[in-house]
Amino acid sequence: MEMDTKKVDKYFLFNERHTISFQIQLFNNFQEKRSSITIDAKIKLEDGSLVLYVDLNSQNNKGIENISQYLSKEYKKKDYKILNAKVCRKLIHLELDCNIKFTSFVSETNRKFCAMPLKRFSYTFDGPVHSICYRLTSIASTLLTPYLNTLVSNNNGIVVGVKAITRSGSCYNKKFSLCSGNKYVYLTTDDNNPTEVLTTFSFFFCNPIEYDMLLSQTKDNKCRVEVHTPEYKKAASKGNEMLEYLFSNNMCLAHLDVYLGLTGTVNPIPQDFSLIDILISYYVRADYLDNVSKLLLYHSILEKIVGVHKDCDTYKEIHKYLKEMHINIEKINDNISAANIKNEYEGNQPIDNFVKLRNYFIHHLGSKKAIEFLRDNDMLFYLRLTITILILKKLGIEDVRFDKYFHNITVFDNTVEEYNYIAEMFERYKN
Repeated sequence: MEMDTKKVDKYFLFNERHTISFQIQLFNNFQEKRSSITIDAKIKLEDGSLVLYVDLNSQNNKGIENISQYLSKEYKKKDYKILNAKVCRKLIHLELDCNIKFTSFVSETNRKFCAMPLKRFSYTFDGPVHSICYRLTSIASTLLTPYLNTLVSNNNGIVVGVKAITRSGSCYNKKFSLCSGNKYVYLTTDDNNPTEVLTTFSFFFCNPIEYDMLLSQTKDNKCRVEVHTPEYKKAASKGNEMLEYLFSNNMCLAHLDVYLGLTGTVNPIPQDFSLIDILISYYVRADYLDNVSKLLLYHSILEKIVGVHKDCDTYKEIHKYLKEMHINIEKINDNISAANIKNEYEGNQPIDNFVKLRNYFIHHLGSKKAIEFLRDNDMLFYLRLTITILILKKLGIEDVRFDKYFHNITVFDNTVEEYNYIAEMFERYKN
């Protein structure tokens, strides 16, 4: 679908500025008598969350006490009916697909409200038919918008502004298109499956690149919009700084065009992409966690990458795998032996590698000294750097190296040749 940057926001109808208004008919069995009441309700999108709410004071004199009696109960799908749903003055067919149970009752000055969170809902309406289109979340849109802006110059070559553009690309030979609307970025793919594209972007930004709305076409040629609350509502970081140290084909992987250029040519898609999707979701989640939780999650990622077998020596298996990848495991251990951390629950056994440290936290909650080591040393940095390299290789970017400028932080052994890109750039600027 060729998306119109000026109209794409309107395709979906519902957004932060436009609420969905409707009526709910609630059926109640009280003392073996079936009764019902019809109330006015709205769905709004607020701070990334979907909320169904009822203003008790605007119910056409039905009586707040009478309404409250109904709203204090839970209603299954068979016990309520949606009527007269509208958004932007347009009639829609709204489907909640959940029980109704109001969980929040709020009183403000002379007004009373009740509300409940929604995980998802959908609606259909008559409108122009479009190909499947995904509205990306606020986090994803903020990160991707700079990629979709281009500078505008006047006849004298002076930059006078910025213009939003549509960008097309490929990911594992899958074509996709990104378009920036007033606030959000929209995605289409040639096979109507965004998983690989979103996962690949999530790794690059080390942030969740999700969609919260999906526009599609029904069999009877109506527009259908599916809306859901995203898993994450705040960004973890401004980007994946690990990629700033890593190069492939003598190009820095911190540049999105370089990164997409490399993944776009990988064909076919890696067979274990479902595993890659899980690894990257863990990798992103770690940025939201404290240091101890990071260690536990990074350890889990390594176990999954290596394929550690049950009842085997985890450290030996990880060590063997990393050696095959020409990665020096002692870089990850970060000289922990010198910290003199001992496991007092196992005969004061010295903790001399990251696996033992992880087990110390898992089984005995660690110690103040162990927590201070994680805070003051670089073990987590090297774990993340190692995992970044391993995931890049799984994504199909096999040639991953450091530049000589970053020699002090490399996790590779001396068999992996380093690039000299930064030195070459310095020389170029000198001349």
